[in-house]
Amino acid sequence: MKTSPTRQLIRPEFIDASNKQGKRRLEALRGTSHIIIQDLIESQVYELMKIRHPQHPSSTNKEYLHARVNEYISEYNESDQIGNWVYYNWNNRLIHILGKEEFTELRTNRNKLKINDEEQQLLASKKVGIAGLSVGRSIAITLAMERSVGELRLADFDALELSNLNRINAPLNELGLNKAIAAARNILEIDPYLKVITYTDGLHEQNMESFFKEEGLLDLFIEECDGLDIKILSRYYARKNGVPVFMEASDRCLIDVERFDEEPDRPILHGLVPDLDPMHLKTLKTDEEKLPYLVKIVGLDTLSVRMKASMLEIQQTLTSWPQLASDVTMGGGIGGEIVRNILLRRLTGSGRFHLDPYSKVPLRKIEPYGRYSTYIKQRKQIPTPQLTKEEIDREISLIKPKHSKHHIEIDDVSDLKEAAHLAPSGGNIQPWIWVFRPEAVYLFLDPSKTNTYLDKNKRASLIALGCSICNFTAKAEELGYDTTLRTNDIIKSNLQISILCVKSPKTPLRKICHQSIYTRQTNRLPNKNPYHINQSFLLELIQIGHYNKHFSVNITCTQLLHSTIHSSISNSDIQRINNTQGYFDLQNEIAWSNSLFDKTKIGLNFEHVQLNTKEKTGFQLNLPAVVNNKSPKYNKNLAVNNISQRTLKASQYFCVLTPICQSHHRKIDIYLGLIFQKIWLLAEKYRMTIQPTNFQREPSGLIHGTPIYFYIHSSNNILPIYSNKNNF
Repeated sequence: MKTSPTRQLIRPEFIDASNKQGKRRLEALRGTSHIIIQDLIESQVYELMKIRHPQHPSSTNKEYLHARVNEYISEYNESDQIGNWVYYNWNNRLIHILGKEEFTELRTNRNKLKINDEEQQLLASKKVGIAGLSVGRSIAITLAMERSVGELRLADFDALELSNLNRINAPLNELGLNKAIAAARNILEIDPYLKVITYTDGLHEQNMESFFKEEGLLDLFIEECDGLDIKILSRYYARKNGVPVFMEASDRCLIDVERFDEEPDRPILHGLVPDLDPMHLKTLKTDEEKLPYLVKIVGLDTLSVRMKASMLEIQQTLTSWPQLASDVTMGGGIGGEIVRNILLRRLTGSGRFHLDPYSKVPLRKIEPYGRYSTYIKQRKQIPTPQLTKEEIDREISLIKPKHSKHHIEIDDVSDLKEAAHLAPSGGNIQPWIWVFRPEAVYLFLDPSKTNTYLDKNKRASLIALGCSICNFTAKAEELGYDTTLRTNDIIKSNLQISILCVKSPKTPLRKICHQSIYTRQTNRLPNKNPYHINQSFLLELIQIGHYNKHFSVNITCTQLLHSTIHSSISNSDIQRINNTQGYFDLQNEIAWSNSLFDKTKIGLNFEHVQLNTKEKTGFQLNLPAVVNNKSPKYNKNLAVNNISQRTLKASQYFCVLTPICQSHHRKIDIYLGLIFQKIWLLAEKYRMTIQPTNFQREPSGLIHGTPIYFYIHSSNNILPIYSNKNNF
């Protein structure tokens, strides 16, 4: 077997003063001025006598115990010959200790009877390997303190840095020292008789055989390394050789046990990460590439709130994963307990579980899973206002036209319903109720759908109603109907709208935008080639602005936008994502997985949002957490800001709808939605797509309005949006 060139047995110098060579060496060290000498052998012998004669407590039998000490010392010509002198050359300390058997007897006395003599002897024969020495160091020291192991093999290529000392108990003078060496020294300063071997280039493919097998096969492997490929490759090697694997992820004290000694065919990592190819994982260099695998390994749904909140900040405001001394210390204790019982074969079977203290300790002021779940529970308990059939009938009776030629053929109703419900709405709530009657079609605002973050003064709901009206009338005109929108009642509190539809052979079939109802999409893919806006699109856009009396339509190249607009849009996104209600709405607006989208056909497929892999994973992890961390010192917005800025820059044009009449009333919001949807359908006709946004507050120097991004896309990038088909 080829020995790893970085494999090193770490041990202090042992000096036996009972022989001449040892005496000379001891005298030489004593004569060195910078060496600190500690000779407390008599106190150790006194303590040894105490544990050997427990029936004679020191409080009442000091004379008896001192007599036993004198008998013990009298067996030696000189006290220097008792036990061993241990010289730690790395800290220049010379310490006098008992011999190995007596030292171990005394060191482990307080283990009894949680660990009996037979178990202690068995544990002394065990070999444990540890890769990764943050949590790994805590576990290693716990094992050493309990003497639950006879040999430790420690692998880590990294050096101690000042930022590590928030969780690693190491002195400042060890900064820059290899972590494996530092841990080994720490262990040997507790018990110099333990065997500690270090691999200072970490665990890798070339030294894995040496690490697992040299001088005897490991009895257990503790995996705490950062390298994704080594996490997997080491498990394959452990399974091949029947070595059990233990892992503790410090967040919420995740415990993971894989008993490859009992289950030689057990799937790696319990099968949580399918298609694991160590060779492919080795090619992953960036956090963005590794993150999806790491998230599956530690568990997406079980991470703590603060860990989730940190995801988007990695390589933004954070350099790496957060870890705390309390988590690492707890992991060391739990790890020591479980590893010991695996080695003693008192614990069998594989599995994964958490030992999160907050799941057991009822501290009301601490909400480890955030306020979002509490908000959902409270929301469910709030009575939802409903618009009953009786109320609808009563409202219709007040606005029912006396004479109407309205008639919609029964075969057209289904098509009109579908078109109306494919309209966009903030939070994907579809806040409308359409009612088909012989004399007219009626539209009501659904009061149970108006409690959303964007719906201040019901503005977002009214805009959505306008979008739905646009789809309905576009489809009706395609089917040959003349439509008349009655908006007189919009300003009333009950918000009824009626549409008269009359079919006439004289009505021209209008096929300008109706197909866009079904292909309307969003797309944030940046266009690599410069694109000049289609002149026909501009002409029709001007017509939309010319023929409506409520809004002006202004369009500009995105590159010419003032930085104030960029920051305002980013701030708008940040405010929404940091609001509990805003996050709740966002959950309804986005289908977070392909399977969910394929099943429901509701909202925007998250896979179509043009984020990189790290951002996608970070958003899925981060959103509930962001909502629940309000500390101004906690920067959770930089990544969101970067995403918003990149999204804006990916567009080619920026359009603003500005109300001509500055006095606000509900009719204006309805028409805003109607015009906005017309523009979206028109853009789709010319192979452009739209990303709507909004300002939460009017920034200084900006015209109040509704900004819209325009993206240019090709026919290969069609990403449809679907809506609920309810509320008729």
